[in-house]
Amino acid sequence: MNRFKLSSRALCFALIIAAAAISTHLGITPGELELSAYCQSSACSFPACNRDGERFDPDTRDCEHRGGPPTFFRSHREPTCNAGERLDRDRGLCVIEACADGGCEARRLCTRKGYHYDHADRDSRGVYGVCESEPNFLGYRSHETLRCPDGFTLNEARGVCVGNCRTATDLTLPPPITVILPDLIIRRVFIRLGTGGTEMTEVRRGTSYYACFEVANVGVAASGPFRVGGGALGVRTLPSQAHATLLPGASRVGCLLYSGTPATGSYRLGLTADSLRAVREMREDNNEATLEVNVVPK
Repeated sequence: MNRFKLSSRALCFALIIAAAAISTHLGITPGELELSAYCQSSACSFPACNRDGERFDPDTRDCEHRGGPPTFFRSHREPTCNAGERLDRDRGLCVIEACADGGCEARRLCTRKGYHYDHADRDSRGVYGVCESEPNFLGYRSHETLRCPDGFTLNEARGVCVGNCRTATDLTLPPPITVILPDLIIRRVFIRLGTGGTEMTEVRRGTSYYACFEVANVGVAASGPFRVGGGALGVRTLPSQAHATLLPGASRVGCLLYSGTPATGSYRLGLTADSLRAVREMREDNNEATLEVNVVPK
C-alpha cells in the first residue's frame, strides 16, 4: 500500500512539472493549466485485493492468494468493494462513486508522514478521523484526531474527505480548469512552555508560553514565503512568525511567543497561516485554526 502511494505521488509531480514545461513553451501561465485527471482522483482509488498475502491477477482479474509450503496452493476470489464504490475490474481498484460519477474532489485525511488512517469516531462537533503512526522501537503508536475542512464529508471507511461536488447542472458542462496552486492549512495546534518543551493543556496566569502549530501545504505547488500570525490574547502586539516556502505535501512546526496571559479562565486563540494574504491559494477559507488556552491561577 505504501509503495502505491509513493509511486502515485511521484507520477503526479512529474505530470505537474511536464505541464509547467508545456506552459512555458506555449506562453500560458502554469496556474491556468488543467491538472491531469490522475492527480485529481488519486485519493479516490483503493486496491480491491487488500487482504494479507493477496495480489491482483491481471490475467484472471481476480484476487489471488499464494499459500505456503508444502502445497503452495493458490486460491482466488472476486474483488469486492465497499458500498458507495465502483469496481474497476480491469485494474483491480475500488473507486469512490462520488469522485467518478459525482464530480467531487477527494483528499486523504491523514497526510502526515508515517501516519495512516485507522478509524472514525464522533463527538459533539460531529465526525472525526483518527490517524495512527507506525510503531517506534518500543512498539508505541501515537494517534492524532483530524476533521475534514468545511464543505467536505469524511468517507469513514477510507479516511478520505469528499467535497466540492458539482451539481447536476454542472455535470452537463465541461470540467472546470483546475489551477496549479498551493493550499496552506494549520493541521495541528498545541501549547508549550518552551519551543522544544512538553505539550501542555494549561498555562499559569502571568507566565509566558508558546502557541505552537503545524502548518502544511496540501496544494499542488510550492507556497513561496508566508507568515503565520496569532490573535491578541493577553498581549498588545500580534505575534507572527516568518516561514520559507513549503513544497506540496510538506509541513513544519512553528511557535509564537506570548509574553503574558489574560485573567484566569478558558480562551480560544486564533492562529492564521498566510496571515498577510501574500500567497494565492487553491482555497482562502481554510487558513485558520483555534487553540484552546486554559489559564489557571499562579
